[in-house]
Amino acid sequence: MRPLSTTVIPAAWIPRFSRYSSSKEPAMRTLSLVVTLSAFTTPLWAADFTVTRTDDPAPDGVTLSQCRVGGDCSLREAVLAANKRPGPDRILLGRAVYELTRATSATTPDGRSGPLLVTDTLDVAGAGSARTRVRWRSGVTPPHMFTPHKHPVWTASGDYQIDLQAMTISGGRGAAGGCIDRWAGDLNLRDVVVESCEGTTGGAIHFGGAYTSEGAGAYVLSLVDTTLRDNLAQYGGALFLRQTGTVIGDGARLLDNTALQHGGAVDAVPAETTVISYALQMVWRSEGDGTQVADNSAGGNGGGFSLVGPGYANIFSVSGAAPIVFERNVAVGEGGAISMRLQSFASPVAGTTAGMTLEQARLYDNAAASGGAVMLRAVRAVMNDIEFARNSAQNGSGGAIAADYATSGSRQSLLAIQRASFNQNHATQRGGAISSQCQIVSAYDSSFHANTSIGNGEVISSTGYTNFIHVSTDGHGQPTMGPASLHLTHHTACPGSGFTIANSVIGGTDNCYGQHGIIMSNGGNQFSSYAGGCYFQAGLDAYGSSASFALSVGTFGGDKSVLGWTNDGITRPQVNFGQPSLCSITDVRGLPRNVGACDAGAFEQQW
Repeated sequence: MRPLSTTVIPAAWIPRFSRYSSSKEPAMRTLSLVVTLSAFTTPLWAADFTVTRTDDPAPDGVTLSQCRVGGDCSLREAVLAANKRPGPDRILLGRAVYELTRATSATTPDGRSGPLLVTDTLDVAGAGSARTRVRWRSGVTPPHMFTPHKHPVWTASGDYQIDLQAMTISGGRGAAGGCIDRWAGDLNLRDVVVESCEGTTGGAIHFGGAYTSEGAGAYVLSLVDTTLRDNLAQYGGALFLRQTGTVIGDGARLLDNTALQHGGAVDAVPAETTVISYALQMVWRSEGDGTQVADNSAGGNGGGFSLVGPGYANIFSVSGAAPIVFERNVAVGEGGAISMRLQSFASPVAGTTAGMTLEQARLYDNAAASGGAVMLRAVRAVMNDIEFARNSAQNGSGGAIAADYATSGSRQSLLAIQRASFNQNHATQRGGAISSQCQIVSAYDSSFHANTSIGNGEVISSTGYTNFIHVSTDGHGQPTMGPASLHLTHHTACPGSGFTIANSVIGGTDNCYGQHGIIMSNGGNQFSSYAGGCYFQAGLDAYGSSASFALSVGTFGGDKSVLGWTNDGITRPQVNFGQPSLCSITDVRGLPRNVGACDAGAFEQQW
C-alpha cells in the first residue's frame, strides 16, 4: 500500500464554479482560415475527478472510481483515469501546490511518468492562479534548456479540446513547449499563469496544427486573463505557433520572456514537410481587456512577435476592446516589437506572398537594430489606428517602421497606414519614423511629431513610392542644417521611386529633400515657410507661418496623442483648405470630416 500524501486538501477548497462560455463566432477578418470558438464549455455528461493528494506516486492500477470524491487520487492518476473514460471529463484541484517528480527517459511519454499526457477532451480547474500551482519539483527536470527535453508539465496531441483554468503552471523543461505541448487540437487557458518554463520551441507553450492530405488543420488557442512570463526558449520565448491557428487574447499578458533566436514573446512560422510546404495563417484576436506584450527580448528578430511568411498574420482588437500594447520589447536584430519576413522554401508553397494586418495597437519604447517597433521584409501590410511612440532603431533605419525588400532579391510590396500617430521615434541612420526601401507606402490621416534620425528622413526616408494624404508633420528639421524631414532618394534594387503629398500640413521647420527626384504635390497642402524643398502648386497649395497653424500634441477627444489644435475661434489657414476630391471620411482620431470642405492635415476641427 502506497504512503498517503502529507498534504490533505479540505473539501471546501475544491472548486465548483459556473462555466465560462464564449459565444461561437468566425474569425473576424478576410482570411482563408475560418474557425469557431467553443472555449470553456463543458458538456453536461462530463465526469468529475477530484485530486486529494499533492505528491506524484507511482500510478498503480488506476481505476475510474479511485479519483471520484473521497478517493485517494493524485493529479497524474486523475489524468490517467480521465483518459480511460471515453468522452469529456473534468479534474478538480484545490488550493495547493501539486508537484511532479516522476521523470522519464522515454522518447514517447505514456503518462505514467514524465509529462501529464492527455488523450481526450478534458477540463482541469484549480482554485485560482494565485492559489493553485502545478509544477515540476526543482532539481527533477534538467537544469537548463540545453539538456535533452522530455518534461513539459502537460502534453497532448489529438483533435479534442483541453481547458486549463485557475492555476499557475511552472518548472517545465520541454523540447516543444517548456510547460505545455499542444498539437492538433484546441487549447483554452483562463486565469492561468505559465512561468519559469524552458523549451527549444515555445518557452511556455508550443501550439501547432496537423497535416493531412488536404492540408493543415486549424485550431484555437484561447488566452483569457492569462499571463505567460519569465519563460525561455531558443524560438518563441513564451509561445511557438506552428503554421496555422487562431489565438484569442482577452486580458492576455506576455511579459519578460526571452528567445535566444527569434520571437521574444511569440514565434510563428509556416511548416515544411518532405512533400509540400504550408503557409502561415495566424489570427491574433484581442478582446475585452486586450493584450499586453511587454519587456520581452530576442537574440535575433522580433522582440515581441516574429512572424514568417508566406502566409498571413492578422493582429487586431475587436471593436470596443482595449488596444493591443507592445512596449519595451527588444530585438538584437530586426523589429523590436514585431518582425515579419517572407521566407522561401525549396518545395512548393501554398501562397507566394506574406501579409500582415495590424489594427488598434499601441507600440511604445521598443528597440532593435533596425525597425525599432516593426520590421517588414517583402510583406504587404495594413496598419490602422496605431500609435508609435519613443521606439528606436539603434543601429540602423526606421525608428518606428522599417519596410524593406526581400534579402533574396527585389520584391516590392505595399505598406498602407491609416489613422496613425508617430511621436518621438529615433533612428541612428535614416527614417526617424519610417524607412522604406523599394516599398510602396501610403499614409492617410496620420500625424508625425518630433521624430529624429542621424541621416535624412526624420519623418520618412524612401527609395520606393510614397503617397501622403491628410498628414500633419511638426517638430522635425532645423532652419539651416540637419537631416531633412521628408526624404526621397533612389536604390539600384528598386524598380523606381516617387513621392506625392496632398491635403497635408508641413509645419514647424519641417522640410522636403528630393535627393533623387522631386517630392510632388497634388494640392491642398499648407506649408510652413521652411518647407521650401516641397513642390508648390500655385493656387492649390499655400505657405503660412508655423504659428498660424497652432499645432500642438494632445488627444483632443481621441485615445492617442496626435497633432491638432484647439478650437479657440481663430480661423486657421488649414481649415477647409483640403482638395474636396481627396477628402477622407474620418480624421486621425476617427472623427468625421467635413466632406467637400475638409481641413488639410491629419486633424479635422469639430464644430
